[in-house]
Amino acid sequence: MAIAAMSDYRRPPNLVANTKEGRMALIYELKFCAEPWRALHLQKGWDQPIEKLITPDGEPDLWGEWEKRSWRVRKTPDITYFTPYFMACSRRVHDQIEGLVEGCGRWVKINSTDDYWAFQVTRVVPFIDEAHSDIDYLSPGRPQYIYERVYNGVSTGGCHIFRPYETVSQGFVTEDFKALIEAHNFTGVYFEPVPDH
Repeated sequence: MAIAAMSDYRRPPNLVANTKEGRMALIYELKFCAEPWRALHLQKGWDQPIEKLITPDGEPDLWGEWEKRSWRVRKTPDITYFTPYFMACSRRVHDQIEGLVEGCGRWVKINSTDDYWAFQVTRVVPFIDEAHSDIDYLSPGRPQYIYERVYNGVSTGGCHIFRPYETVSQGFVTEDFKALIEAHNFTGVYFEPVPDH
């Protein structure tokens, strides 16, 4: 696959991946909507390192609280951002996607007034061409955020939600994941097609 120089960036066709089933699938970046949805905050602070959220039994200690705004009525989304390590999902979403995301991460119950679950994406699928991408690093070899990206070919190995690095919170999904979310009209997220370079 030819690599385009950063200065020649254009919006080409979507990146496709080989799935475990042997077919090609489109790839999308999972994005969270700010409006008109309420935000679910981590009570201990959104920027807590993941190590500080782990209890002695090895499970995250997640306490969530929905934002309170008396001057604006905002709706509760089905899916929302919940710390750099987790996304929060309603019970309805959890029950619908649990089978699809099996093996791609782990579920943790959020202690909150509503029945919400956190999903931590643990599957890493390296498909970023670092040499031709604009990446912010925590330290050498540990990317933190990817700004301008050039992609290599990708094989998801049957996983429908994944990250390009362990240290990057940006999540990517297949068209099967996107189709399931859209079929049930779940709110709070949208999908940005990943360009094919």
